[in-house]
Amino acid sequence: MKRRPKLRLIPKGEVGSASIFDDMTKLRADLTDGIPDAATISVAGKAGKRPAMPTREPQTFAPIPHDYAVELYRHNVGGAAWSVLIELHRMIFAARGRNPVGFWSPRLRAAGLTARTRARALRQLEAAGVIEVEWRGPGLSPQVRHLRYPRRE
Repeated sequence: MKRRPKLRLIPKGEVGSASIFDDMTKLRADLTDGIPDAATISVAGKAGKRPAMPTREPQTFAPIPHDYAVELYRHNVGGAAWSVLIELHRMIFAARGRNPVGFWSPRLRAAGLTARTRARALRQLEAAGVIEVEWRGPGLSPQVRHLRYPRRE
């Protein structure tokens, strides 16, 4: 047989009265007295304001299989050429799989890779059989096609 809940009525003014719920602001204040504010939570044992969290861009990753990376090492691909390859992966990803892409990169320029270093790295990757480069002339960015991705223009 199912138990029925019992309803108990407490006269006003008695201990256990429901009158504590009449003043909601006092109830909220009582509940938050022991809880520290989010701005004063201690960080590394020191009380004070929490440092602002840096905003992050969504991160992307280059899909390079381990065996492929070792094979590139055997072709002496490293340093600037490796950075250029990773940037090429990012550019293809940003272009939603379009291959070939126009290879101009303010990111590599900001990292300190000069135009000459980038061109030398592209030639090194081309010699290793990773990419095809169409040099379009002085002052124009080269068209680079990654050979591990399908051609999609």
